[in-house]
Amino acid sequence: MSDPIYAQTWYDENSIKPPKPSDFSKKLDKYDFAVIGGGLAGLVLSLKLSQGGATVAVFESKTIGSGASGRNGGFCSTGWAASSIKIKKTLGLEKAEIFEDLGVRGFEWMKKQVSKPRYQKVNAKYGELNLSLSNFQNKKDESSLSPDDLKRYLVSSRYKSGSINKESFQFNPLNFMRILMEECLENGVHIFENCSVLKVERSQVINSFELLTEKCQKFIAEKVTYATGGYGGLCASELDRILLPIKTFVAVTDPLPDILKKHIRTEFMISDNRRAGNYYRLLDEERLLWGMGISALGNKSISKIKRDAFRDLKSHFPKLVEEINALGLTFQYVWSGLMGYSRNFLPYVGELSPNRYAVAGFGGHGMNTAPISAICLSEFLLGNRDSLNGFDEIMHLPHYGNVGKVAAEIIYKYLSMKDFISEYKPIILKYDR
Repeated sequence: MSDPIYAQTWYDENSIKPPKPSDFSKKLDKYDFAVIGGGLAGLVLSLKLSQGGATVAVFESKTIGSGASGRNGGFCSTGWAASSIKIKKTLGLEKAEIFEDLGVRGFEWMKKQVSKPRYQKVNAKYGELNLSLSNFQNKKDESSLSPDDLKRYLVSSRYKSGSINKESFQFNPLNFMRILMEECLENGVHIFENCSVLKVERSQVINSFELLTEKCQKFIAEKVTYATGGYGGLCASELDRILLPIKTFVAVTDPLPDILKKHIRTEFMISDNRRAGNYYRLLDEERLLWGMGISALGNKSISKIKRDAFRDLKSHFPKLVEEINALGLTFQYVWSGLMGYSRNFLPYVGELSPNRYAVAGFGGHGMNTAPISAICLSEFLLGNRDSLNGFDEIMHLPHYGNVGKVAAEIIYKYLSMKDFISEYKPIILKYDR
Protein backbone atom coordinates (compact mmCIF):
# COMPACT_ATOMS: atom_id res chain seq x y z
CA MET A 1 0.00 0.00 0.00
CA SER A 2 1.46 3.38 -1.03
CA ASP A 3 0.01 5.39 1.86
CA PRO A 4 2.58 5.08 4.68
CA ILE A 5 -0.22 5.42 7.25
CA TYR A 6 -1.38 1.96 6.19
CA ALA A 7 1.83 0.57 4.68
CA GLN A 8 2.92 -2.96 5.54
CA THR A 9 4.95 -2.95 8.75
CA TRP A 10 7.57 -5.34 10.07
CA TYR A 11 5.03 -6.36 12.70
CA ASP A 12 2.52 -7.39 10.04
CA GLU A 13 4.90 -10.05 8.76
CA ASN A 14 6.37 -11.10 12.11
CA SER A 15 3.41 -11.45 14.43
CA ILE A 16 0.98 -14.13 15.45
CA LYS A 17 -2.17 -14.86 13.48
CA PRO A 18 -5.04 -12.56 14.50
CA PRO A 19 -8.13 -14.07 16.10
CA LYS A 20 -11.36 -14.14 14.14
CA PRO A 21 -13.58 -11.09 14.84
CA SER A 22 -17.25 -11.32 15.78
CA ASP A 23 -19.86 -12.27 13.22
CA PHE A 24 -22.47 -9.62 12.39
CA SER A 25 -25.15 -12.30 12.39
CA LYS A 26 -24.63 -12.77 16.14
CA LYS A 27 -24.93 -9.14 17.17
CA LEU A 28 -27.23 -8.36 20.08
CA ASP A 29 -30.43 -6.37 19.77
CA LYS A 30 -29.01 -3.93 22.29
CA TYR A 31 -25.65 -3.40 24.01
CA ASP A 32 -24.89 -1.65 27.27
CA PHE A 33 -21.85 0.02 25.67
CA ALA A 34 -20.60 0.73 22.17
CA VAL A 35 -16.89 1.50 21.89
CA ILE A 36 -15.76 3.21 18.68
CA GLY A 37 -12.10 2.42 18.04
CA GLY A 38 -10.29 -0.85 18.64
CA GLY A 39 -6.93 0.45 19.75
CA LEU A 40 -5.33 -0.20 23.12
CA ALA A 41 -7.66 2.16 25.00
CA GLY A 42 -10.78 0.77 23.31
CA LEU A 43 -9.90 -2.85 23.98
CA VAL A 44 -8.89 -2.34 27.62
CA LEU A 45 -12.07 -0.35 28.25
CA SER A 46 -14.16 -3.08 26.60
CA LEU A 47 -12.44 -5.85 28.54
CA LYS A 48 -12.97 -4.14 31.89
CA LEU A 49 -16.61 -3.30 31.15
CA SER A 50 -17.30 -6.88 30.08
CA GLN A 51 -15.60 -8.25 33.18
CA GLY A 52 -17.90 -5.95 35.15
CA GLY A 53 -20.95 -7.64 33.65
CA ALA A 54 -21.75 -5.29 30.76
CA THR A 55 -22.48 -6.18 27.15
CA VAL A 56 -20.01 -4.40 24.84
CA ALA A 57 -19.57 -3.94 21.09
CA VAL A 58 -16.31 -2.61 19.62
CA PHE A 59 -16.26 -1.00 16.18
CA GLU A 60 -12.90 -0.84 14.39
CA SER A 61 -12.69 0.84 10.97
CA LYS A 62 -9.76 -1.36 9.88
CA THR A 63 -8.42 -4.32 11.85
CA ILE A 64 -7.33 -4.56 15.48
CA GLY A 65 -3.77 -3.25 15.78
CA SER A 66 -3.72 -1.55 12.37
CA GLY A 67 -3.61 1.88 14.01
CA ALA A 68 -1.03 3.45 16.30
CA SER A 69 -1.47 0.81 19.03
CA GLY A 70 -0.10 -1.94 16.81
CA ARG A 71 2.46 -0.08 14.67
CA ASN A 72 4.42 2.00 17.18
CA GLY A 73 8.03 1.53 18.28
CA GLY A 74 7.12 -1.01 20.94
CA PHE A 75 8.37 0.98 23.96
CA CYS A 76 6.65 1.03 27.36
CA SER A 77 7.67 3.23 30.27
CA THR A 78 6.09 5.49 32.87
CA GLY A 79 5.01 9.08 32.27
CA TRP A 80 2.73 11.00 29.94
CA ALA A 81 3.25 12.90 26.68
CA ALA A 82 3.30 16.13 28.70
CA SER A 83 6.36 16.74 30.88
CA SER A 84 6.12 16.73 34.68
CA ILE A 85 6.65 20.50 34.67
CA LYS A 86 3.79 20.96 32.18
CA ILE A 87 1.50 18.70 34.21
CA LYS A 88 2.19 20.59 37.46
CA LYS A 89 1.63 23.92 35.73
CA THR A 90 -1.64 22.72 34.20
CA LEU A 91 -3.15 20.75 37.07
CA GLY A 92 -1.51 22.14 40.21
CA LEU A 93 0.74 20.20 42.55
CA GLU A 94 -1.90 18.05 44.27
CA LYS A 95 -3.74 16.96 41.12
CA ALA A 96 -0.44 16.54 39.26
CA GLU A 97 0.72 14.03 41.83
CA ILE A 98 -2.47 11.98 41.37
CA PHE A 99 -2.17 12.23 37.60
CA GLU A 100 1.48 11.21 37.50
CA ASP A 101 0.69 8.24 39.72
CA LEU A 102 -1.81 7.09 37.09
CA GLY A 103 1.02 6.90 34.54
CA VAL A 104 2.92 4.61 36.91
CA ARG A 105 -0.17 2.46 37.49
CA GLY A 106 -0.66 2.13 33.75
CA PHE A 107 2.91 0.96 33.34
CA GLU A 108 2.49 -1.57 36.15
CA TRP A 109 -0.67 -2.89 34.51
CA MET A 110 1.16 -3.38 31.20
CA LYS A 111 4.09 -4.99 33.00
CA LYS A 112 1.70 -7.44 34.68
CA GLN A 113 0.03 -8.24 31.36
CA VAL A 114 3.22 -9.02 29.46
CA SER A 115 4.36 -11.28 32.32
CA LYS A 116 1.33 -13.57 31.87
CA PRO A 117 2.03 -16.88 30.09
CA ARG A 118 -0.50 -16.13 27.35
CA TYR A 119 1.37 -12.91 26.49
CA GLN A 120 4.72 -14.67 26.10
CA LYS A 121 4.77 -14.01 22.36
CA VAL A 122 4.94 -10.24 22.83
CA ASN A 123 8.64 -10.97 23.56
CA ALA A 124 9.04 -8.39 26.33
CA LYS A 125 12.64 -7.35 27.05
CA TYR A 126 13.53 -5.09 29.94
CA GLY A 127 15.96 -2.18 29.99
CA GLU A 128 16.13 1.25 28.38
CA LEU A 129 19.17 3.33 27.52
CA ASN A 130 18.21 7.00 27.62
CA LEU A 131 20.79 9.23 25.96
CA SER A 132 21.69 12.90 25.93
CA LEU A 133 23.35 14.89 23.18
CA SER A 134 24.43 17.53 25.70
CA ASN A 135 27.78 17.49 27.47
CA PHE A 136 28.24 15.13 30.40
CA GLN A 137 28.30 16.97 33.74
CA ASN A 138 28.80 14.75 36.77
CA LYS A 139 27.87 11.17 37.58
CA LYS A 140 24.65 11.59 39.55
CA ASP A 141 24.08 7.93 40.44
CA GLU A 142 25.06 4.44 39.37
CA SER A 143 22.63 4.55 36.44
CA SER A 144 24.35 7.62 34.95
CA LEU A 145 26.70 7.01 32.03
CA SER A 146 29.70 9.08 30.94
CA PRO A 147 30.97 9.14 27.33
CA ASP A 148 33.42 6.37 28.23
CA ASP A 149 30.62 4.31 29.79
CA LEU A 150 28.53 4.67 26.64
CA LYS A 151 31.17 2.90 24.55
CA ARG A 152 30.09 -0.37 26.12
CA TYR A 153 26.65 0.08 24.58
CA LEU A 154 27.11 1.85 21.25
CA VAL A 155 29.61 3.53 18.97
CA SER A 156 28.49 7.10 18.32
CA SER A 157 30.36 10.32 18.96
CA ARG A 158 27.12 12.29 19.02
CA TYR A 159 25.94 11.07 22.41
CA LYS A 160 27.63 12.67 25.42
CA SER A 161 25.91 11.03 28.39
CA GLY A 162 23.06 8.74 29.36
CA SER A 163 21.34 6.65 31.96
CA ILE A 164 19.83 3.20 32.28
CA ASN A 165 16.27 2.43 33.30
CA LYS A 166 15.95 -1.28 34.05
CA GLU A 167 12.16 -1.16 34.50
CA SER A 168 11.08 0.05 31.04
CA PHE A 169 10.53 -2.63 28.43
CA GLN A 170 10.19 -3.21 24.70
CA PHE A 171 7.75 -5.62 23.07
CA ASN A 172 5.84 -6.50 19.92
CA PRO A 173 2.78 -4.22 20.12
CA LEU A 174 0.82 -5.97 17.37
CA ASN A 175 1.15 -9.32 19.13
CA PHE A 176 0.01 -7.61 22.32
CA MET A 177 -3.08 -6.22 20.59
CA ARG A 178 -3.98 -9.57 19.04
CA ILE A 179 -3.67 -11.41 22.34
CA LEU A 180 -5.68 -8.68 24.07
CA MET A 181 -8.33 -8.99 21.35
CA GLU A 182 -8.49 -12.72 22.03
CA GLU A 183 -8.92 -12.03 25.74
CA CYS A 184 -11.74 -9.56 25.02
CA LEU A 185 -13.57 -12.07 22.82
CA GLU A 186 -13.26 -14.76 25.48
CA ASN A 187 -14.88 -12.36 27.97
CA GLY A 188 -17.89 -11.82 25.72
CA VAL A 189 -16.93 -8.59 23.95
CA HIS A 190 -18.21 -8.39 20.37
CA ILE A 191 -15.50 -6.95 18.09
CA PHE A 192 -16.50 -5.88 14.58
CA GLU A 193 -13.58 -5.17 12.24
CA ASN A 194 -13.65 -3.18 8.98
CA CYS A 195 -16.73 -1.52 10.41
CA SER A 196 -16.62 2.27 10.46
CA VAL A 197 -19.34 4.05 12.38
CA LEU A 198 -20.80 6.79 10.18
CA LYS A 199 -23.45 8.19 12.47
CA VAL A 200 -24.45 8.16 16.13
CA GLU A 201 -27.86 9.54 17.00
CA ARG A 202 -30.53 9.20 19.62
CA SER A 203 -32.55 6.04 19.16
CA GLN A 204 -36.29 5.56 19.37
CA VAL A 205 -35.41 3.00 22.02
CA ILE A 206 -35.58 4.95 25.29
CA ASN A 207 -32.24 6.12 26.73
CA SER A 208 -30.23 4.62 23.87
CA PHE A 209 -28.23 5.50 20.77
CA GLU A 210 -28.45 4.11 17.28
CA LEU A 211 -25.16 3.57 15.46
CA LEU A 212 -25.11 3.29 11.68
CA THR A 213 -22.06 1.63 10.12
CA GLU A 214 -20.72 1.86 6.58
CA LYS A 215 -22.11 -1.61 5.91
CA CYS A 216 -25.59 -0.26 6.73
CA GLN A 217 -25.71 -2.30 9.90
CA LYS A 218 -27.62 -0.68 12.76
CA PHE A 219 -26.68 -1.17 16.40
CA ILE A 220 -28.38 0.00 19.58
CA ALA A 221 -26.39 0.87 22.72
CA GLU A 222 -27.19 2.70 25.94
CA LYS A 223 -23.81 4.45 26.10
CA VAL A 224 -21.16 5.27 23.52
CA THR A 225 -17.43 5.83 24.02
CA TYR A 226 -15.03 7.21 21.41
CA ALA A 227 -11.53 5.73 21.56
CA THR A 228 -10.37 6.85 18.13
CA GLY A 229 -7.05 8.55 18.91
CA GLY A 230 -5.36 10.34 16.02
CA TYR A 231 -7.38 8.50 13.40
CA GLY A 232 -10.53 10.36 14.38
CA GLY A 233 -13.80 9.60 12.68
CA LEU A 234 -16.91 11.12 11.25
CA CYS A 235 -18.91 11.00 14.44
CA ALA A 236 -16.84 12.59 17.23
CA SER A 237 -16.95 16.28 16.32
CA GLU A 238 -16.08 17.36 19.87
CA LEU A 239 -12.85 15.35 19.71
CA ASP A 240 -12.06 16.58 16.20
CA ARG A 241 -12.01 20.13 17.57
CA ILE A 242 -9.67 19.17 20.41
CA LEU A 243 -7.28 16.56 19.01
CA LEU A 244 -4.85 17.05 16.15
CA PRO A 245 -3.71 14.04 14.10
CA ILE A 246 0.09 14.10 14.30
CA LYS A 247 2.25 11.77 12.19
CA THR A 248 5.24 9.85 13.45
CA PHE A 249 7.61 7.73 11.35
CA VAL A 250 9.24 4.32 11.72
CA ALA A 251 11.69 2.41 9.52
CA VAL A 252 13.16 -1.10 9.80
CA THR A 253 16.35 -2.15 8.02
CA ASP A 254 17.22 -5.24 6.06
CA PRO A 255 18.94 -7.88 8.21
CA LEU A 256 22.39 -6.55 9.18
CA PRO A 257 24.36 -9.57 10.40
CA ASP A 258 27.95 -8.86 11.45
CA ILE A 259 27.31 -5.12 11.04
CA LEU A 260 24.69 -3.86 13.43
CA LYS A 261 26.12 -5.14 16.70
CA LYS A 262 29.50 -3.51 16.00
CA HIS A 263 27.76 -0.15 16.36
CA ILE A 264 24.85 -0.88 18.71
CA ARG A 265 26.06 -3.33 21.32
CA THR A 266 23.03 -3.56 23.57
CA GLU A 267 19.66 -5.28 23.51
CA PHE A 268 18.21 -2.37 25.51
CA MET A 269 15.71 -0.16 23.77
CA ILE A 270 17.26 3.26 23.18
CA SER A 271 15.87 6.79 23.22
CA ASP A 272 17.27 10.27 23.67
CA ASN A 273 16.04 13.14 25.78
CA ARG A 274 15.42 15.65 23.02
CA ARG A 275 11.94 17.10 22.70
CA ALA A 276 11.53 15.34 19.37
CA GLY A 277 14.25 12.72 19.59
CA ASN A 278 14.92 9.29 18.21
CA TYR A 279 13.92 5.90 19.57
CA TYR A 280 15.29 2.64 18.28
CA ARG A 281 15.92 -1.00 19.12
CA LEU A 282 17.22 -4.24 17.69
CA LEU A 283 14.74 -6.69 16.19
CA ASP A 284 15.06 -10.33 15.13
CA GLU A 285 17.51 -11.15 12.32
CA GLU A 286 19.71 -8.27 13.50
CA ARG A 287 17.42 -5.63 12.07
CA LEU A 288 17.26 -2.08 13.40
CA LEU A 289 13.94 -0.37 14.11
CA TRP A 290 14.44 3.39 13.81
CA GLY A 291 11.77 5.83 15.01
CA MET A 292 12.00 9.53 14.29
CA GLY A 293 10.25 12.85 14.16
CA ILE A 294 6.68 14.10 14.13
CA SER A 295 4.75 16.20 11.64
CA ALA A 296 1.37 17.92 11.59
CA LEU A 297 1.42 18.95 7.92
CA GLY A 298 1.47 17.20 4.56
CA ASN A 299 1.97 13.58 3.60
CA LYS A 300 5.44 12.11 3.29
CA SER A 301 5.85 9.39 0.69
CA ILE A 302 7.47 6.10 1.58
CA SER A 303 10.58 7.07 -0.43
CA LYS A 304 10.79 10.40 1.42
CA ILE A 305 10.52 8.71 4.82
CA LYS A 306 13.24 6.27 3.76
CA ARG A 307 15.56 9.12 2.74
CA ASP A 308 14.86 10.96 5.99
CA ALA A 309 15.58 7.79 7.98
CA PHE A 310 18.95 7.29 6.25
CA ARG A 311 19.90 10.92 6.85
CA ASP A 312 18.81 10.72 10.46
CA LEU A 313 20.63 7.43 11.08
CA LYS A 314 23.77 8.80 9.43
CA SER A 315 23.84 11.80 11.77
CA HIS A 316 24.13 9.38 14.70
CA PHE A 317 25.92 6.37 13.24
CA PRO A 318 27.83 7.47 10.10
CA LYS A 319 30.06 4.37 10.02
CA LEU A 320 27.03 2.09 10.23
CA VAL A 321 25.42 3.84 7.25
CA GLU A 322 28.66 3.54 5.27
CA GLU A 323 28.62 -0.23 5.78
CA ILE A 324 24.92 -0.48 4.94
CA ASN A 325 25.45 1.42 1.69
CA ALA A 326 28.56 -0.59 0.79
CA LEU A 327 26.53 -3.80 0.95
CA GLY A 328 23.60 -2.34 -1.00
CA LEU A 329 21.25 -2.77 1.95
CA THR A 330 18.35 -0.49 2.81
CA PHE A 331 15.30 0.06 4.99
CA GLN A 332 13.00 -2.81 4.04
CA TYR A 333 9.95 -1.52 5.92
CA VAL A 334 8.86 2.10 6.22
CA TRP A 335 5.59 3.35 7.68
CA SER A 336 3.97 6.14 9.63
CA GLY A 337 1.23 6.31 12.23
CA LEU A 338 -1.18 8.88 13.61
CA MET A 339 -1.26 10.08 17.19
CA GLY A 340 -3.93 12.26 18.75
CA TYR A 341 -2.41 15.39 20.32
CA SER A 342 -4.21 18.06 22.33
CA ARG A 343 -2.81 21.56 22.78
CA ASN A 344 -1.62 20.76 26.29
CA PHE A 345 -0.48 17.18 25.39
CA LEU A 346 -3.02 15.75 27.86
CA PRO A 347 -5.77 13.23 27.02
CA TYR A 348 -9.52 13.56 26.96
CA VAL A 349 -10.96 11.04 29.42
CA GLY A 350 -14.55 11.54 30.47
CA GLU A 351 -17.97 12.69 29.33
CA LEU A 352 -18.63 14.49 26.05
CA SER A 353 -22.38 14.76 26.53
CA PRO A 354 -24.94 12.67 28.45
CA ASN A 355 -24.06 8.98 27.96
CA ARG A 356 -21.34 9.82 25.41
CA TYR A 357 -17.72 9.52 26.54
CA ALA A 358 -14.17 9.66 25.22
CA VAL A 359 -10.81 8.10 26.05
CA ALA A 360 -8.36 9.52 23.53
CA GLY A 361 -5.43 11.87 22.91
CA PHE A 362 -2.40 10.16 24.43
CA GLY A 363 0.06 11.92 22.13
CA GLY A 364 2.60 9.22 21.40
CA HIS A 365 3.02 8.00 24.97
CA GLY A 366 0.05 5.68 25.07
CA MET A 367 1.23 2.18 25.86
CA ASN A 368 0.96 2.87 29.58
CA THR A 369 -1.40 5.86 29.63
CA ALA A 370 -4.12 4.44 27.35
CA PRO A 371 -4.79 1.37 29.51
CA ILE A 372 -4.91 3.22 32.83
CA SER A 373 -7.17 5.89 31.33
CA ALA A 374 -9.46 3.16 30.01
CA ILE A 375 -9.46 1.41 33.38
CA CYS A 376 -10.41 4.64 35.17
CA LEU A 377 -13.22 5.30 32.68
CA SER A 378 -14.52 1.73 32.97
CA GLU A 379 -14.66 2.05 36.76
CA PHE A 380 -16.56 5.33 36.38
CA LEU A 381 -19.05 3.77 33.95
CA LEU A 382 -19.54 0.81 36.28
CA GLY A 383 -20.44 3.09 39.19
CA ASN A 384 -17.28 4.47 40.82
CA ARG A 385 -17.92 8.20 40.45
CA ASP A 386 -14.50 9.14 41.88
CA SER A 387 -12.37 7.17 39.44
CA LEU A 388 -11.93 10.12 37.03
CA ASN A 389 -10.69 12.55 39.67
CA GLY A 390 -7.24 12.52 38.09
CA PHE A 391 -8.66 13.94 34.85
CA ASP A 392 -11.26 16.45 36.01
CA GLU A 393 -8.92 19.48 36.07
CA ILE A 394 -7.75 19.07 32.47
CA MET A 395 -8.92 21.90 30.23
CA HIS A 396 -9.62 20.94 26.62
CA LEU A 397 -8.94 23.80 24.22
CA PRO A 398 -9.79 23.88 20.50
CA HIS A 399 -6.94 23.67 17.97
CA TYR A 400 -8.68 25.70 15.20
CA GLY A 401 -8.21 23.24 12.37
CA ASN A 402 -5.50 24.03 9.83
CA VAL A 403 -4.33 26.96 11.96
CA GLY A 404 -3.67 24.48 14.75
CA LYS A 405 -1.74 22.20 12.41
CA VAL A 406 0.50 25.07 11.31
CA ALA A 407 0.98 26.11 14.94
CA ALA A 408 1.87 22.52 15.92
CA GLU A 409 4.42 22.32 13.11
CA ILE A 410 5.96 25.65 14.15
CA ILE A 411 6.20 24.45 17.76
CA TYR A 412 7.86 21.22 16.62
CA LYS A 413 10.41 23.17 14.54
CA TYR A 414 10.98 25.56 17.45
CA LEU A 415 11.63 22.69 19.87
CA SER A 416 13.95 21.04 17.35
CA MET A 417 15.90 24.28 17.11
CA LYS A 418 16.17 24.43 20.91
CA ASP A 419 17.48 20.88 20.87
CA PHE A 420 20.05 21.87 18.25
CA ILE A 421 21.20 24.92 20.23
CA SER A 422 21.40 22.87 23.42
CA GLU A 423 23.51 20.24 21.68
CA TYR A 424 25.95 22.66 20.04
CA LYS A 425 25.90 25.48 22.59
CA PRO A 426 29.48 24.82 23.80
CA ILE A 427 30.75 25.05 20.21
CA ILE A 428 28.70 28.17 19.47
CA LEU A 429 29.98 29.89 22.62
CA LYS A 430 33.54 28.97 21.75
CA TYR A 431 33.31 30.66 18.34
CA ASP A 432 31.46 33.66 19.79
CA ARG A 433 34.42 34.58 21.97
